[in-house]
Amino acid sequence: MDVMLWLEWRARQPLLFDTARAHLILLAFCSVLALVDKTQLTGVNRWIKPIKFCASVGIYLASMAWFWPVAVASAEAKQWAAQVLAWTMLLEIAWIIGQAKRGVRSHFNTETTMDGILFQLAGLVIFVNVGAAAVVCWWTFAAEPSDRK
Repeated sequence: MDVMLWLEWRARQPLLFDTARAHLILLAFCSVLALVDKTQLTGVNRWIKPIKFCASVGIYLASMAWFWPVAVASAEAKQWAAQVLAWTMLLEIAWIIGQAKRGVRSHFNTETTMDGILFQLAGLVIFVNVGAAAVVCWWTFAAEPSDRK
């Protein structure tokens, strides 16, 4: 891929681009762990769920970074939204990887008080992320085409 394209992509929204890149690095790390650690969780390698989430979140954040200039809002509002999107996804993947490392389910796990609290907090984090993404979508699609860069 052309280096100039990568540079433009990162320039559109550096925080989201770098957070997406971090997820892809975590994907590679978890993939190596899956090759060397054969521990099963609910019948599959315990690193499969973190791998899937790293891939999907990486794609999600990279897509948001690419389309970021189309959103019409103040620089401060857009920076706030980027921080919310990045940090909530980092918290989410930390929880998923942490639960995999512990050898317990991440989702719908209320077997212990701690697992139940972590699951509820993860739900809250995703709720905040979806809210921020909805705001960014509003900024993107509610603007008149002449308002976009």
